Amino acid sequence: MSGLRLALSRSSALLLIAALAACTEPEVGGTETDPPEPVSTSSTSGSGGDAGGTGGPTSDGPTTTDDAPPTGTDSEGTASTSTGDLDTTDDTDDSTGEPICGDGVVDPGEACDAGEENADDGACTIACGEAVCGDGLLWAGHEVCDDGNDADDDACVAGCVPAACGDGYLFVGNEECEPGDEMSEEGLACTKDCTWVPTKGTRLVFLSSVKFYGDLSIQASSLGDYTLSDLPDGGKTGVLLADARCQALAVLGGHALADDPPSFHAWLSDNNGTEVSDAVARLAPNPNPALQAAYSLPGGPVVALNFAGLADGLMAAIAEDEQGASVAETLRVWSNTSVAGETLGQVDGNGKPTTCENWHSASAERVGERGIVTQVQGAWTQGAIQVCSTAYRLYCFEAG
Repeated sequence: MSGLRLALSRSSALLLIAALAACTEPEVGGTETDPPEPVSTSSTSGSGGDAGGTGGPTSDGPTTTDDAPPTGTDSEGTASTSTGDLDTTDDTDDSTGEPICGDGVVDPGEACDAGEENADDGACTIACGEAVCGDGLLWAGHEVCDDGNDADDDACVAGCVPAACGDGYLFVGNEECEPGDEMSEEGLACTKDCTWVPTKGTRLVFLSSVKFYGDLSIQASSLGDYTLSDLPDGGKTGVLLADARCQALAVLGGHALADDPPSFHAWLSDNNGTEVSDAVARLAPNPNPALQAAYSLPGGPVVALNFAGLADGLMAAIAEDEQGASVAETLRVWSNTSVAGETLGQVDGNGKPTTCENWHSASAERVGERGIVTQVQGAWTQGAIQVCSTAYRLYCFEAG
């Protein structure tokens, strides 16, 4: 009996020590810590029991010791004081992943990204590149062709449009030339169907750099480097004064000598009904179209293969002046002349001829027929009417 009491006394002492330890466990950071390790109540003697159900003390907790230290304490059983931040990285965050073409976000290295709208026939391709002419992809509604190169001598030219005769690009293997081309030494000029034909020489045609009112007086501000004395009127009026203006400009441009007989005439007609009223009468082309000379601008492009060709539509607009310079403003000319070189014979609403009083009036009360420089069909010579107080240019043709 004394042995049993001794065992119980030892067990009770151990339980008391454990209870006191639990009451004095230090707090860390004001948070709860895990409970202390449970203490085994089994007897340390090889023959001892657990009270054998004889009414000894019992415990609700486990009766074995856990080798691992409890959470929140160090290996010595004291509270941990670590304040390190927790790793809050979300492993599913794809913001650090590779850019994805087609997600609707323009990432580095992408020119565009239209998401589900990306398409090789759209503005943004499936490779997230902007559609451009020459990328080899046909942009629907914007390109007619795209052969993937910058060459303009094949079937698809600049602007991604099919090659065509007259587009200014020589389609190798399909065209001999482009309209307006010429080989003067060989006596060849290019037709409107892009083939070479022989010519009977070449005559010059140009647009006057100087502008004139309806009575053919000079607009002084348009003289440029010229002076009024460079364009004498010679006592002439009307269409003959216009011819004198063209001859003087041809001399200034180096196309004629001052002492030469007049060889340049204005593309201008009146309604007087005289032998010089029609432009064609003063230019005097060969009656046989096969023997007529071609007309060329000072810079080289052929305007027409012969005089008869002027009525078929020009090969190039007459937009170069006597110096060979392109003219970019006031692209209108006094004319009153049909494509055949004859007077139009029109009158205005008051019954007055549309010739600025046969090119003697600069009045705002009179009108004259004019042509449009940029046109190559009939409107190049026969466009509309304008008041005679306006300053316009003249077409100047070499005769013969």
